[in-house]
Amino acid sequence: MRIGIAGPGRRRNGLGEFVVKFLAQCGAVPVAVAASDFGRSRFHAERLAALYNIQCRPYASVTEMLVGENLDALAICTPPEGHAEQLNLALDRGIHVFCEKPLIWKRNKDTTATANVLVKSFYEKNLVLHCNTQWTYTLADFERLHGPIEHAVVEKFEIQLSPAMKDTESMIREAVPHANSLLLALGATGKPWNLEFAEHEVNGAPKQWEARFSIRAKSGQTISARYRFTQCREQPRPAAYAINGREARREITLQGYRQYFCAGARRVAICDPLKTSVMEFLEKIRICRSGGGVLFNSAAAENMRLLGYLYLSQCYE
Repeated sequence: MRIGIAGPGRRRNGLGEFVVKFLAQCGAVPVAVAASDFGRSRFHAERLAALYNIQCRPYASVTEMLVGENLDALAICTPPEGHAEQLNLALDRGIHVFCEKPLIWKRNKDTTATANVLVKSFYEKNLVLHCNTQWTYTLADFERLHGPIEHAVVEKFEIQLSPAMKDTESMIREAVPHANSLLLALGATGKPWNLEFAEHEVNGAPKQWEARFSIRAKSGQTISARYRFTQCREQPRPAAYAINGREARREITLQGYRQYFCAGARRVAICDPLKTSVMEFLEKIRICRSGGGVLFNSAAAENMRLLGYLYLSQCYE
């Protein structure tokens, strides 16, 4: 499975380098990279070779990479403002896509309709479109820590994340898709109401942004949701979420980059959810190749709808 990577570096806190590593670990073959120019592409190709012994040809642009390589899939790890163009390029080439969240982004615009068209277009062409909101893969770990989640009685959801950038738009763009993915996986649907937003930045302390709202669950009950983000530039960044008051706090040991979920004195080791996300992407392609087809990516479409609503509500509050 030959894969090209758009955005193989760490500029603006990207995950491209780690996506490449996990693709190779999971049996795919990263063959080419395209950064913002040829010099940066060559730099990242040399870095991947030195760190992971992964040999990739550098290209000056995504377009050149798609013309120059016979790819099965494209991993889009670039800043989200360029995602729409790159997704359309992949559609034109008829290849599968692993795309970093958010699926697409345009400042002060609701991109829900555009996202829906893209999701539908990939589905109609029988192509996998996998949006990397990897926190959903930790729900099984949450259950190992706290026991089964009864979706029918989820009444309260809270999440705390630590984006690297502090301006409100960047915090929303980077962290809300993760929060949305968990909330939607717990059964939330429809339009939120009772929205309240708050921002705090005092005497040089880290910027904080918070959203509170109510949203209906598919089972009919109301879920009270709270998103709270605090800027943190340094790794490891604090993260936690709670379902009905039961919290799972992520801890990371940088030596070996081991991850855990903790609650009080209890702690369980978890697999890196980014690696799990990559594995699922590749499995979706294998199912498609074996004749199983692709499923309509309703989760990506719903995430973009909820993201757009929260973002624009904050903009015009």
